[in-house]
Amino acid sequence: MTSACSPARFGARAVVFERDGGVPALVAAATAKDVDLVLVATSGIDGIEPTLAALEAGKSVALANKETLVAAGHLVRRYVGGAASGCGRSTASTARSGSA
Repeated sequence: MTSACSPARFGARAVVFERDGGVPALVAAATAKDVDLVLVATSGIDGIEPTLAALEAGKSVALANKETLVAAGHLVRRYVGGAASGCGRSTASTARSGSA
């Protein structure tokens, strides 16, 4: 039987909590070579640095809070091409270019 916080319960390699070493531990986990997808589920702005580090490292990121986007959305957009859909084009640029 797996515990409530067991990585196996989520199909994950590891679950890293901020209490396990602070933001540097989150960044290390988010940029590990064997990580494909990073789920950032921190409270407040503590998720900004791990999110940006993961994106910079080419990882896929899933955000479970809005604080990262509210506080640093302009930085996140630099890595995702400005598009929430992941298509690399923002709605505004699509509207200006006349393409759909």
